[in-house]
Formats: sequence, structure tokens, C-alpha cells
Amino acid sequence: MSYSIGLKKIIKHRNMRKTILFALILLIYNNLISEVTKTVPLPSAGGLYSYLTTEERLTITDLTITGDIDARDFQLMRDSMPALTVINLSSANIVLYSGLEGTNVGNYDYNINEVPFKAFSGNTKIESVFLPNTSTTIKTNAFYGCKALKSVSIPSSVTIIETSVFYDCNNLESIILPNMLTSIGDN
Repeated sequence: MSYSIGLKKIIKHRNMRKTILFALILLIYNNLISEVTKTVPLPSAGGLYSYLTTEERLTITDLTITGDIDARDFQLMRDSMPALTVINLSSANIVLYSGLEGTNVGNYDYNINEVPFKAFSGNTKIESVFLPNTSTTIKTNAFYGCKALKSVSIPSSVTIIETSVFYDCNNLESIILPNMLTSIGDN
């Protein structure tokens, strides 16, 4: 009799462990696939990296940035945030940056209010982008090869869209071009 009671306790304990393990796996899975939204008020351009933890950089899917940004912040979003699908920069300002840590290889000058050269180029996860309301130019290859891109909100202040900005963006459903647009490049 004591043997059967002991066996029942072992079976009950194993079932409890299985239930806990299953619940833990389910919790981890839900965290991995759930949407992670974050708003970052950047006080200075180039500082996005320091405002996000490693886990946030890997899991944020919906990012809103306010304040000043530069090519270093674009490079971080493009290359180091693999889950990012929605980017809202409408209340951000693109500021001047000159250096090696931007979206282009080598030393490069990035101008104020210009969405940088290769800003999101090659990112295959981004689906929706709201560009800064103060943007005036979208530089060459800004969205080149963004295969998941469905929509881009281009502010009315944009007057120039350079070459190959949306080249190979096969899922782009629609774009509303601003009335003030004076130049649009090939491809």
C-alpha cells in the first residue's frame, strides 16, 4: 500500500513538472512572438544604442523615436534590430553627422533633414515607416531591397527622392508622393 501511494506521488510530481515546463515554454514562446512596442525620446543624436538594452534591440517590433537622430541611429535600426517591423520617426529630427559609424561604409557626411543613403537598405523585416516630418530628401538606396516594406509615410516637406530609393521593394502597396516633390530619381 505505501508503495502505491509513493508511486502516485511520483506520477503526480512528474505531471506537475511537465505542466510547469509546458507553461514556461508557452510563456517564452509568447514573449518571442508578441509585439514589443517602445517609444524612445532621444535627447541627442547617435544615442539610440545606449537607450536600448540588448534584449530590447533584439525584440522590439514597433519603435517610435522623438528628438534628434542621425545616420548612426538609422544604422542601428537597420542592422541591429532584427524584429523591427514598424518605425515611427515622424516626431524626430535628422541632424548633421560626419563620420564612420553611419549607414555608408567609410567616412561620410550626412546632411540635416536627409534620410541617409542606404538608411534601411537590405532590411527584410521592416513593413511600415513614418519618416520625420522635417525630412526634405530621401537619399539613394534608402529602402533598397526592403522586401517586406508595405508602406512609407513621406511628409509633405520632402522635395527630392533620389535614385533607387524603393528598388526591389516588391511588397510596397502604395505611396503618396508629396505635392512639393521637385525631383525623383530612376528605379
